[in-house]
Amino acid sequence: MFGRQPHIFISYRRDDSAVHARALYEELEGFFGKDRLFFDVENVDYGDRFAEVIDQNIGRCEVVVCVIGPQWLTLPGADGVPRIQSANDYVRREIAAALRLRKRLIPVLVGGAATPQRSALPADIAALCDNNILTLSDRQL
Repeated sequence: MFGRQPHIFISYRRDDSAVHARALYEELEGFFGKDRLFFDVENVDYGDRFAEVIDQNIGRCEVVVCVIGPQWLTLPGADGVPRIQSANDYVRREIAAALRLRKRLIPVLVGGAATPQRSALPADIAALCDNNILTLSDRQL
């Protein structure tokens, strides 16, 4: 059904939902197999050009799972502005690419996170709010 390339890309913020993203990765690995998943800490080697690897794998995947924790929207960058507001934010770039390329994008709320409000998102990723959202409790992971 799927080729040998990763077909599920897991997007997350390390400072917000790394533990939940890892648990989700391990659960999906048991079902789909490691070769069918892209999870940055497992698939980006030292010395790789991080942005290029991310872009290539977003392009190759069929599904992007966007793990949203309680601080996903508000975690500040070095300038104090929420990272999601920066065009250089990797999470924003991943979501924007998934939407632009018409990938199946599954938002997954973890850790008691609330659904982001469309008005709080940059225009290029506001359509994230149109997708059916899965909420996982810690007991489900």
